[in-house]
Amino acid sequence: MSAADSQNKMITEAEIEQFDRDGVVTFNGPFTGCHIKTLGRIFDRVDEWDDYSRFEPELLEIFQHPFCEEVARRVLRANEVEFMGGGCGRGSRE
Repeated sequence: MSAADSQNKMITEAEIEQFDRDGVVTFNGPFTGCHIKTLGRIFDRVDEWDDYSRFEPELLEIFQHPFCEEVARRVLRANEVEFMGGGCGRGSRE
């Protein structure tokens, strides 16, 4: 499988369209059961998602995983993305 084929399997065009339409989509990723348990533990403890200072290193590690960054880049149709507290944004460094 080429790098381009691998990239295209990250998230399909249909999944991107679903995200555009519904604002949410689920799909398989490279995460282990340990990652999922960590996310569940963290999400259970966070009461207010606007308090970004509560993001733990494990959560940031998952959000900044190359897979997540590439999916965000494709969904946002951006050349690069940056994690900014509670979400991703697109922009250019000109």
